[in-house]
Amino acid sequence: MLSAVMLVLGLDTSTWRLDAAVVSIEGTGQSRVLAKATVETRRRMHSQLLPGVLLDLLEEGGSSLDRIDGLAIGLGPGSFTGLRTGLSTLASMAYGGRIPLEGASSLESMALAALDSDAMSRMKRESKETLLVPLQDARRGRVYAGFYRTRPAGSSSGLVLERERDDAIMEADALLDVVNGYEDTAVLFGSGVEACSVLAEDVRARRDLPMSPCAAALSRLCRPGLLQKYAPERVFSVRPVYLRQARDLYRG
Repeated sequence: MLSAVMLVLGLDTSTWRLDAAVVSIEGTGQSRVLAKATVETRRRMHSQLLPGVLLDLLEEGGSSLDRIDGLAIGLGPGSFTGLRTGLSTLASMAYGGRIPLEGASSLESMALAALDSDAMSRMKRESKETLLVPLQDARRGRVYAGFYRTRPAGSSSGLVLERERDDAIMEADALLDVVNGYEDTAVLFGSGVEACSVLAEDVRARRDLPMSPCAAALSRLCRPGLLQKYAPERVFSVRPVYLRQARDLYRG
């Protein structure tokens, strides 16, 4: 059995902003970031930068790989090369160290980070239902879009996050058609907003929320799966999310 407190190494390479974190997560779900790193990368640089970034991160967090209880990876959607590099790196670490590996949507990590941000504090105090729409640039006037609804957390205070519909790749105008169909207050945020003028000019666009996936939030999303014992077949069953054919993927 794993201890009530887990140390999780989270990593997202779905964009050219490499994000990694070492997070301590209690059995109650409370978490603390022990170390984090965000690196702006150039074309196809993930593979060169990752080993050094992860080693420095573990050292900064006062940890080592043999003390990590679980590995969390962002599954995209996003850069084909980045996703492949990030997953293969953590899968190798998981297999070599017999450490559980779990993946989650990179867009969902943005939604969770937004929900936890100070910028959304009023919404949380009022337990106001909101449609969070994290967006990443998919090039050619398209965005990778997630749709996550906030709901009151039952008898406890605050809000919880629920997936409203599957992550998708969409033209900007088609995205707005979908969002306009909801009566909830909608919030658009992420790099996809600035990539499309029609989104950047929308009154629902927010620049004070996460612009890219968050490894710390990703670690929390993956915790339930990481409570399972290490299994080699699980490590190799984790797959990235690709929303279009390989020849048409965003390669940066």
